[in-house]
Amino acid sequence: MASVIRGSDNFDTAAVGLLRVTRYTTAGSGTWNKPSDTVSVLIKTVAGGGGAGGGSNDADEACGGGGAGGGYAEKFIAAAASSYAYVVGAGGSGGGAQAAGSAGSATTIAGIAGGAGNGGSSTGSSPFVNGGNATSPTGGDLNVYGG
Repeated sequence: MASVIRGSDNFDTAAVGLLRVTRYTTAGSGTWNKPSDTVSVLIKTVAGGGGAGGGSNDADEACGGGGAGGGYAEKFIAAAASSYAYVVGAGGSGGGAQAAGSAGSATTIAGIAGGAGNGGSSTGSSPFVNGGNATSPTGGDLNVYGG
């Protein structure tokens, strides 16, 4: 509980804290509408990670490289708009034999975007392969690359 001073200088006790959490976990798009009792929002986004690269058909060669993790972005908006369009990014697909994995897609809302992870490399004819790299998350107060 916190003390709140009102215009008459009287102290009232008011509950202060998190009102609700809204999570979107399935790839797709839509619109978030601000509830009437909400003023500020903290938005957290995680983009889709990249798919792993495919391994070799030959027994003496390596597996494909791992896909990069999706990036994370977070932003506090003190005076939220009445609604925000959003996109929840999908993860990338793993590559078939000797094929690269596909990139994931970004998650976006209110001008912030979690950077998508790129797919991992395939083995091709080399036993040495690279994992995917992450793209840059943007627009947040905090932006963290995927791994």
